[in-house]
Amino acid sequence: MKLLFVQLSDMHCKATDGKLTKKLEKAVNAIKSIGKVDRVVLIFSGDLVDENTVEEFRVGRHMIGKFLSDLSKALHCGTIHTQIVPGNHDMYLPKDCRDAAVIEMWNKEEHLQEELDRMHNFFDYAKGKKCFENDHLCDVSILDFGKTKVQICKLNSAPFSTRKPEDKQFHYFPTYVAEKLNRDPDVDLKITIMHHHYEWCEWYTKEMIKKAIATDDITFFGHDHKVEMLTTQYANGRTNNILMGGRFDLALNHDAAFN
Repeated sequence: MKLLFVQLSDMHCKATDGKLTKKLEKAVNAIKSIGKVDRVVLIFSGDLVDENTVEEFRVGRHMIGKFLSDLSKALHCGTIHTQIVPGNHDMYLPKDCRDAAVIEMWNKEEHLQEELDRMHNFFDYAKGKKCFENDHLCDVSILDFGKTKVQICKLNSAPFSTRKPEDKQFHYFPTYVAEKLNRDPDVDLKITIMHHHYEWCEWYTKEMIKKAIATDDITFFGHDHKVEMLTTQYANGRTNNILMGGRFDLALNHDAAFN
């Protein structure tokens, strides 16, 4: 079976972007050149919208829908599974909201739910993709593609984001997440998707994520607007490929990238 993973990231859709579909069409044409595939999974690694408005999510839904429809027709691959995680722009952060100095003083466990409440527009959209329905922080599923089983771990790193890009190392996951990220012994591939690289996380969370992705085959990150691939060989012989998704900017006068 030829299984294709397509990563888009950091689209930052604005309410006025509804007709900016040219780059989506170019991406589909580029992907067509790889030839016949059996199944396709779309990996969206965060920041679908720019300021978390209902209108922006409406545009984002339209853009993703068009991309999936056009790609399915081009590849004759049927339904494309969509796996989406949120980024910092997918949560409500008004100009007067809490800043880094406030977050530093917080017990993050006590403030976690109010952070998640800032993301209801994203969760409303993600529910239609069957993502983050039961757990808004860590959503683990297994997709069965014939004889190939794929474990996909989706992590919500958006809580405790700030409006200042230089503020870092506030992102946090509670301890229960570590167990959910264990590799299922029956899967052929394990994949983790997360908007922020683990270096943006507080120390305990960073160490937890590093340990978890050591059992991955592929790890997808967004946020940093750069395209990189890093292959890591561990002492036990396992190899993991870390992919940074770049930014898929819809405007024709800006660069765009995808994996």
